[in-house]
Amino acid sequence: MRTFAAIAGMLAACGAAKPGGSEPTPKPDGGADTVEPALPTKLLHVALEYVVLDPDLEPPTSRVSLILTDETGAARREIIGEFPGGCSDVSVEAKKESLEPILGLDCWWSGTGVRLRFVKRRGFLNVLRAAVDEDSEEVSFEPLKRIELPSGTPIKTDYDS
Repeated sequence: MRTFAAIAGMLAACGAAKPGGSEPTPKPDGGADTVEPALPTKLLHVALEYVVLDPDLEPPTSRVSLILTDETGAARREIIGEFPGGCSDVSVEAKKESLEPILGLDCWWSGTGVRLRFVKRRGFLNVLRAAVDEDSEEVSFEPLKRIELPSGTPIKTDYDS
């Protein structure tokens, strides 16, 4: 984490600009976030991290993050958000979906939940969110966050063969 902060500080001091075409990322509350700069790297490992914040609350809330680690071991955490219920990694099953996500996570509590899919497209890792309930048959994904990836860098997950 300190490594990323140091790199970000150096880039800011040098006046580094974000690549052209960066778009604001919509937040669930309707605000906008800027696209985060990516780590310069030759290989990027992407992993899910999800933690129940307080299991005694009803419903419990899970914080979901992505951990992006380069070939040197330098890592950056991208907080995706907090979602009601407990979460399950469904990446193996999700890879078969038409979106072709590299990772998938479902968070669920008492008949309702959220599906998160992480889809690599055109130099970005797009985080998509769909609200679901046990009676719904259709799932409609909406953009939640967009994370810039280093240009041309291979992406690996724990589920790649």
